[in-house]
Amino acid sequence: PLHTNMIELPVHSAHTSLSDQLLALGRLARSEPPAGFLRAAVALIGVHLRYRGAWWGLCFDRGPDQLPDIVQAEVIGLPESMTVDWRKVGVDDPFARSAALNRGQIQRLVSIRDEFGGASALSTLAQQLGIDRGMALCLDENVSGQIFFVALYRTAADPPFANAEATIFLELVRHIAQLWQFA
Repeated sequence: PLHTNMIELPVHSAHTSLSDQLLALGRLARSEPPAGFLRAAVALIGVHLRYRGAWWGLCFDRGPDQLPDIVQAEVIGLPESMTVDWRKVGVDDPFARSAALNRGQIQRLVSIRDEFGGASALSTLAQQLGIDRGMALCLDENVSGQIFFVALYRTAADPPFANAEATIFLELVRHIAQLWQFA
């Protein structure tokens, strides 16, 4: 008799969930107008990766000694003034600098307060926003020559972003960036 080794995956496995999210992103790209696609796609990330706030957009690389120049940005769960507020303290933000310099690699921050101290301007802004943990990814946007970035934030009471979450985030953002070109 012929025997086959079958692996039964739980119905709600991480792979099934990622697959479902990627399929949902494809549907969004076909149904959302380009202006609304990114917001809907970043909101969809929240179905699998819980976050307190999200910030995404486009920026230009101004060299290794300067922070990128953000030319377009949107937020979920953060104030609309996020870009303006961050520009005031961004020079002291090694998390953002690392994300911009290491494009294509997930950057995670376990605790803004612990990493930068409670007295820094960046920590003060994070406290005002109710965020403490971060995960970010920057990708080269080949069509425009800009950098596409997505950053997710959690509160201090939330767990830090785990390795598995970083892996899923990388795949989702890569697909979002590609689908956005065709939205």
